[in-house]
Amino acid sequence: LSIILIDKYSLKWADIIFCMKEIQKKYILENFPEAKTKRIFVLNIPDIYMMNDPRLLVILRKKLKKFL
Repeated sequence: LSIILIDKYSLKWADIIFCMKEIQKKYILENFPEAKTKRIFVLNIPDIYMMNDPRLLVILRKKLKKFL
């Protein structure tokens, strides 16, 4: 569960949007039409990790490396 909820203001601010799962991308596109102009990447990370889980952080660093 995300601590920060997505809204139209955060979408307007974002250049790139990262989602853990495809269903999250689908939700964003269905509920925020303005997101269709954004680059949205699905990281394909299963929802089995707690926030700040060291294993999750390793996966995120690896998958996001090319964007940082």
